[in-house]
Amino acid sequence: MLDYLGSTDESCAGLKADVQRTEFLAKLAEAFAYKAIAVGTVDDKRAEARMDKGVQEKWETHFKAIAAYETVRARREHAQLLVELFRTHAANQRKGNI
Repeated sequence: MLDYLGSTDESCAGLKADVQRTEFLAKLAEAFAYKAIAVGTVDDKRAEARMDKGVQEKWETHFKAIAAYETVRARREHAQLLVELFRTHAANQRKGNI
């Protein structure tokens, strides 16, 4: 468990950075698509920008980054819970031996 936690420190941080990076890029693509639309109301332009294929691809990349990060984060949290469970069990064993 501790080996897993230690070996995933950097990858977890990198995946979290990927989430933020991909969100920024998706919002940037959406802003460029919005700016390229010359006619229509604000709501119409916003909706059309969101329907842009390039924008949708950026958001899909973002959601995949979220899934990758959340998978590693959940596994790390599970490992941390197992370590705490072991520590609690070991402490109870020591208390019983006194």
